Amino acid sequence: MKRALSSFIAAVCLATLPTAFAGAQGGVQIARAQAQTRLSPHQIQPQQFHVYQSRIYADRRPIHLFGLNWSGLETRDRAPHGLWAGRSLQDYFAQIKQAGFTAIRLPVSPDVLDDSKKVADWAQEAGYGPTGLKMLTQTVDAAARAGLWVVLGYNGHDSKVSGGDAPAPYARDGSYKVEDWLNDLARMAQFAQQRHYVVGIDLFNEPHGISWSEWKGLAERGGQQVLRYNPRLLVFVQGVAETRTDTAGYGAFWGSNFVEARRRPINNAMIPAHKLVLSPHVYGPDVYMMPYFKKAGYPLNMPAIWDAHFGHMASSNAVCAGEFGGKYRRGTKDANWQDAFVSYMNQRPGMSYCWFYWQFNPNSDDTGGVLGEDWQSLNSRKLSLLGRLKSAAR
Repeated sequence: MKRALSSFIAAVCLATLPTAFAGAQGGVQIARAQAQTRLSPHQIQPQQFHVYQSRIYADRRPIHLFGLNWSGLETRDRAPHGLWAGRSLQDYFAQIKQAGFTAIRLPVSPDVLDDSKKVADWAQEAGYGPTGLKMLTQTVDAAARAGLWVVLGYNGHDSKVSGGDAPAPYARDGSYKVEDWLNDLARMAQFAQQRHYVVGIDLFNEPHGISWSEWKGLAERGGQQVLRYNPRLLVFVQGVAETRTDTAGYGAFWGSNFVEARRRPINNAMIPAHKLVLSPHVYGPDVYMMPYFKKAGYPLNMPAIWDAHFGHMASSNAVCAGEFGGKYRRGTKDANWQDAFVSYMNQRPGMSYCWFYWQFNPNSDDTGGVLGEDWQSLNSRKLSLLGRLKSAAR
């Protein structure tokens, strides 16, 4: 049954691939489409998102996902952080759009798929909610009205815990099973059915307590579930960390490690290649001081490490950094890391066309945000840094 269903999904998706991608005329039509990469969700309502030659397309048109993460929906607040500052969702999203970004990634928990879980008082006082599902709907619809594409990221099964307490898409005590996760992915995919501006679903945030072998099997099941309920979407799959997994001899950030994916790739019978986006999360010294950040010659040693962990996949897959960032203070190792990583992405197929910086809101202790601590101004240095990616992609 699974084989038949995955074959059906693959056939449906392949049938909708643009004819420009077959035959001698393909290059001509793709070249013509390059000029349309700045189109927003208002201008097109795609029937299919898909990957071709490491790029993401909405039907026949290549699109750029120059994105920011905006956290809060995945927490007990069940609302994007900053609505307490007297600004509306529409005001924030307009600011993001005007700064040149084209997409937003929203980490979520199952609580925001529930129409009985209440959002934080400050969100209700600002006129939002009152439930998690209504808050999610209000947020993604406001993003679309601003002309932004949306990626939804499954962050963890319990909004009261995160990070080290959520190392896999199931609970060790059995209180949340793989089947529960698959059901929640189905709900996310169904939520996106009538929202053409939702590009894809990121299956799970930073699986660091399981091996690549285990995660690969789970991701295949999760991706198949997403496509079963919404074959229009892309499936974003993160890497792992270090648990029972080859790291090529370098410490790996949670979600960054695709070393074993070269010899044990995602099964394209489960997630077709034209629906798959590999999405590493990778950080610098502001988040954790890896030993290689202290080596002589740093940061010139970093491209080889990034190549080993995920860059080696970029020539044959869409690779989209789902999280990267830091405080980017002048003269620091972290600033050196971010400068080097932006240069690295500009030199790898497709990576400058799809990325999501962590994060928009400033209340992250180890990275800060693109938005200033006054919840009004934007960090001009970070905008300049990310502008190098946007300029190279165009």
